[in-house]
This record gives sequence, structure tokens and C-alpha cells, in this order.
Amino acid sequence: MANNYTYGIIGAMDNEIDTLVGDLENKKEEKKYGLTFYLGKLKKYDVVIVKCGIGKVNAGRTTQVLISEYSPKYIINTGIAGGLNQQLNIGDIVISTDLIQYDFDVTAFGYAKGYMFIGDKKEPTKYMADKDLTEKMKKILEKVSENRKVFTGRVLTGDMFISKKEKREELVKDFDGFCCEMEGAAIAQVASLNSIPFTVVRLISDLPNGQGPEDYNKFEKEAGKMSSLALETFLDEL
Repeated sequence: MANNYTYGIIGAMDNEIDTLVGDLENKKEEKKYGLTFYLGKLKKYDVVIVKCGIGKVNAGRTTQVLISEYSPKYIINTGIAGGLNQQLNIGDIVISTDLIQYDFDVTAFGYAKGYMFIGDKKEPTKYMADKDLTEKMKKILEKVSENRKVFTGRVLTGDMFISKKEKREELVKDFDGFCCEMEGAAIAQVASLNSIPFTVVRLISDLPNGQGPEDYNKFEKEAGKMSSLALETFLDEL
């Protein structure tokens, strides 16, 4: 087993990790199980960074390999998300309080939407982000983020891109979601099963409004880079 690392950092796409990888000191690259891990020092911390690919299965699988091979003390998922809460604008930051897999549905058997056979069957299963890590990140990013607001809230995860206004309203009604994406809760599930503290930080790239992925296509690359820079700022100030 490799030496322990303080932070394991996961992004779904290249543009969510490229900036972080480029700023690594003493960078080393390792390939395991078809995944490429980037090891080194980011600011003053030993980190390992990996791209998981889009979707819950990719995210869960990568998280377990990361834990088994590198034993990070904390896991942070960085990337972009669609805004659900009416307070959000493109460019704002959401840090997870908890996460739900909204597309896990066994309601035919009398369970709540999002219930995953853990906890109260009348409630969706919530994976709780590390409170201390989340609060520290919010405090630091609020201090340094001049042109964007920083929120904490519930992150919803499912294997679909949300663009319709009706679906956005449904997710808010059913789950009180703050933003939605496609990896965070799967990472949270695996981290929880391994008793690894985690949090998810997402920069809002689009606001589902029924007009398709126009905002996403326009802001995706910039938002991915900004999410990485937000995470770097957090580590620099921590």
C-alpha cells in the first residue's frame, strides 16, 4: 500500500482536475486499474488526484480504488453542477452538507424516493459530508470569493443531465436539493462505507430552465477551472 495522503481529490472530467494537476509539486503519475493517479504536493499538503469519469458507477469505482491504494485522510470531490435553489447564479459555489442519490427509486415497495435501505425507509438516504471540513471550506471561500457567493446545501446526484425546468422543480420539491450533478453522492456512499471523511465542492455551471444545455456548453470549461481554483485557495488558506 502506498504512503498515506492527506487529501484524495476526485473530478469527473479533465477540466475539473487539469489546473490542480498542473500545479502539483514533485508530481508523480501512476496507473492502476485503468485509472491515472497524480501524486504530489498541492500547496502544503500531500495529495492524490484522479479523474473518475462521468456518472455514479465511475465515481464509486474510482473512490474505492483511491481509498484502497492510497489511504487518503480526507476525500474532496470538485467539479461543476446545475443550480436548483433559487438563490443560486452561475459562478456561485455550493459545498455539501449532505448528498442524496435522487434516481434510486424503490417506491413500488413503499419506500421513500432516494431510500437506499439505510436509515428511515420513509426518508431518502442521506450521506453526511464532514461538518468540520465543510464549515472550514465555506469560511475560507467566503473570505476570498469576491464575485461569487458561497453556500452550503444538499447536493443531489443522478445519472442524468438536468435541463428541464419541471425536473428542477421536482428535485427541489422531493428532496430540497440545492444543486444537482452526477458523481458526488456515489463518492459519498463509498467514502462513508470506508469511514473516510469527505465533502463535495461544486461551482454552478448552469441553471436548468427548459432551454437545454446552452448555459452548460457556454460555461462548462470556465466553471471546471474555477472549481479547481476554489479548492486550491481553500488548501492554501487552511
